[in-house]
Amino acid sequence: DYVDVSNELNIRNGNPNLNQEYIHTAQLRYRDVNRTNGRSFNSNINFSYTNNKIVRSVLITDTTMVLFDDVILGAGGQYSVPVNVDGVYSIRATNSYGLPIKKLGINLNLNSNLFYNKNFAYLNDKLIPSKGYGFSQHIWVFTNFSKNIIIGMNYNANVNFTNNPTTRIQHYTVQTHRVSNTLTLEFLKRMAFSYNLAYLYNSGIGGSEGISTTLLNASLGYKVFKQKNAELSLKAFDLLNNASSIRRTATETAISSITSNTLNRYFLLSFTYN
Repeated sequence: DYVDVSNELNIRNGNPNLNQEYIHTAQLRYRDVNRTNGRSFNSNINFSYTNNKIVRSVLITDTTMVLFDDVILGAGGQYSVPVNVDGVYSIRATNSYGLPIKKLGINLNLNSNLFYNKNFAYLNDKLIPSKGYGFSQHIWVFTNFSKNIIIGMNYNANVNFTNNPTTRIQHYTVQTHRVSNTLTLEFLKRMAFSYNLAYLYNSGIGGSEGISTTLLNASLGYKVFKQKNAELSLKAFDLLNNASSIRRTATETAISSITSNTLNRYFLLSFTYN
């Protein structure tokens, strides 16, 4: 076995006796399109079951202990090794609906998702089940009364519920919300202007403060050639200089907020040919 002892408070071991994972999936699809009024409806249900799922078996101790040979686990540390378990599965349902509303000059689109996951973890030699479930809803409306001006509004919400007895916070909810407005405008025959203004919110876990940010991207271009099939444009990203990358994760032993560097305000000169 390979033993990683670079951190005496987080010792990891391999497992040469692991079995291959086998994933079984089933899918049911339904589609309905009305070519007269442009209405469309799509529905998908997916089921996945995993044999020999590879999970971590974690041993946590509050005193210093000898694992084997000369390997010592410090007080408050954890020792983990991968093992196989059965009974892991997930169910996901996706529905989408689209409808042009000619009287209002708009297209309406809805997308809904539901999911349920069943998983397992070993903690101090005890097999403990965990589950997660949630939903997402995406609503977007954009105009269709003119090809020269298109205005869009979007709202997207994701809500995840987790019940995991192996974490410090056993029951928690994570929410993300995004509201955006877009505009595409063609004027003076060859000029093109567009922008995307978005507000994003990521909730906290276990009483931690939520995170929000506002992003603005814009572009100004000029169409060239007789058929206007090419465009020279100046694009601006993150004009408000607010971009940030923060990801919240929960494992068997910790809940973490991970911040990484991201590219902030910058400009790009581009040429596109179709």
